[in-house]
Amino acid sequence: MTRRRRLALGFLAAAALGLLVVAEPAAACTVCFGDPGAAETRGLRGAILFLLALVGLVQVGFVSLFLDFRRRAKSLDARKKQLRIVRGGVRS
Repeated sequence: MTRRRRLALGFLAAAALGLLVVAEPAAACTVCFGDPGAAETRGLRGAILFLLALVGLVQVGFVSLFLDFRRRAKSLDARKKQLRIVRGGVRS
């Protein structure tokens, strides 16, 4: 890639970033956004909270599962250290 192409590509990237920063954010009108006190909006808000709670519950389940794996591994390791290895077999 030549220096000229890199410079042009850098300029285009800077211009695109500038357009994103300067452009006004798109805001929905009250018809599209909905009435905050309407039953549909309250129901949607409740559904979103329910799904967030469900995701949180699953994450807590995964964390507890891995903590249980860790506890069991430590317990198994402690039991292995308690065992005495007999070398040489049976004495006659």
